[in-house]
Amino acid sequence: MEFPSLEKHLFEMNHFEKKYSGTPDKPNLYSHLEGTKLTFSENILEPNIVPVDYFFKPEQNVIFFKHPRYIKFTEHRHSFIEMNYVYSGTCTQYINGNEVILKEGELCLLDTNVTHGIESASENDIIINIMIRTGYFDSALIQRLSGNDLLADFFVHAIYQQKRVSRFILFPKGQTNRLKEIISQALDEYSHPQLCSNEQLIPICY
Repeated sequence: MEFPSLEKHLFEMNHFEKKYSGTPDKPNLYSHLEGTKLTFSENILEPNIVPVDYFFKPEQNVIFFKHPRYIKFTEHRHSFIEMNYVYSGTCTQYINGNEVILKEGELCLLDTNVTHGIESASENDIIINIMIRTGYFDSALIQRLSGNDLLADFFVHAIYQQKRVSRFILFPKGQTNRLKEIISQALDEYSHPQLCSNEQLIPICY
């Protein structure tokens, strides 16, 4: 998929958005899962834990997912690692109770079990969610990150250590569009998998 056609595809309403999204004036309020279905209610107060198998098929380690627009996601947690990249527009989150506004070209890396909620995205807010099983980060991959102390420490902490506080890292937009090119390349690889695609996706992102 060439990048211009990828961008056109990202701005179209996908099946998930058509099924669950509200409208720009009245976004749906996601609160929790019942079985395998999203539910919308203003009465759920406890942060929901989203299970791994809601997103991941048994053979999948990495998932790329366009964040659905016109839905306000109440506080929830994951048992997997998540990255949010703002392809276009902005993304307002509440992470561990603190407001975090991501702008176009910025990326947020969320530790497992971070409590976060996400405000409704508008038509031009295109956020790419990248979800990764913790089990995918074996010793070989951690070793490949050893040149970056910040990331290596983050993933070791997320996977192996008992922790009192779950962390997140914000990556600001760089001087070039290199990160956007990398994300677009990874999306293309994910959408059109070839031999060894699964092994390439995470190195592409880092």
